[in-house]
Amino acid sequence: MEHRTLRIFILCLIGLAAGVFVYYIRSILIPFAIAALLAYIIYPLVRSLESRGVQRSKAIFTVYGALTIFLGIILFLFVPAMFDEAKNFANIFPVYAETWEAAREYFNRLSSRMSLPSEVWQILMGTIKDIRQGILRGMRDFADTAVGTVSLLPSFIIAPFLAYYMVKDFRQIKKACLGILPPNYRKDVLILAREGDIIFTR
Repeated sequence: MEHRTLRIFILCLIGLAAGVFVYYIRSILIPFAIAALLAYIIYPLVRSLESRGVQRSKAIFTVYGALTIFLGIILFLFVPAMFDEAKNFANIFPVYAETWEAAREYFNRLSSRMSLPSEVWQILMGTIKDIRQGILRGMRDFADTAVGTVSLLPSFIIAPFLAYYMVKDFRQIKKACLGILPPNYRKDVLILAREGDIIFTR
């Protein structure tokens, strides 16, 4: 029992080291990660169709067809709304800049009329500056998210093709991956994989 626990601990350390390595080359592996996630999602559906006598390749294409229809409906409903929001965002920004300049001029005139103490004036302008920076930060984060999503588009295009071969040749890939490991660790890896699958599919 202790020997098996030690082997599982060593496997976890190896997995952690592999995770660190993958982190540093994550930009290269993004299509493969998306493909692996997609393959994990559709594999039970493919197996279900296979159990009804459908060939694996046809089962994969059937699942892809259903997913394409589902995603098409989602895109049809939400993409126009997203473009409208982006258009509103572009229209709001100039108005925001004009409003900010007008507000700053107003507070300058107010300060000169009321002769506010310098400390009060500094607190007031600091608060307004913080609000402005918060709004700009939110706009910048929104733009960065949009650019990041667009930059992932090639990965999302490649991923279904990779996932197809992952599911189609799952047994060969599984056998090849286990062949890399030392024989005395293979059983533990299978046990960990099954336990992880049970946890994530609950």
